[in-house]
Amino acid sequence: MTEGVPGTKSVTLKVQLVGPTNRTVTFAYSTFDAIAVAPTDYASAAGTITIPAVATTASIVIAINGDSANEPDEVIGVSVHNATNATVGGFYGPGSITIVNDDS
Repeated sequence: MTEGVPGTKSVTLKVQLVGPTNRTVTFAYSTFDAIAVAPTDYASAAGTITIPAVATTASIVIAINGDSANEPDEVIGVSVHNATNATVGGFYGPGSITIVNDDS
């Protein structure tokens, strides 16, 4: 996503199960500084998500803080952990968000 001018905008990450299950799935998530730094570049986020039985997706919303500084692209890490009735794939679960610098 592009950083934008000073102000806040949101990015939504979609978390998807491989397929439907007849059990409720829960997991915890949290953001962490990869290259971007909270709270300057984004608002830290953490919580618990519930995906009801038969459903396959959920969303995580992260607030991004724009600025007018010409800087390298920045990355926010997102960790998914403590899953119940599911297995989390990949090193970071859903992964990361790249904030693309659009200032010159």
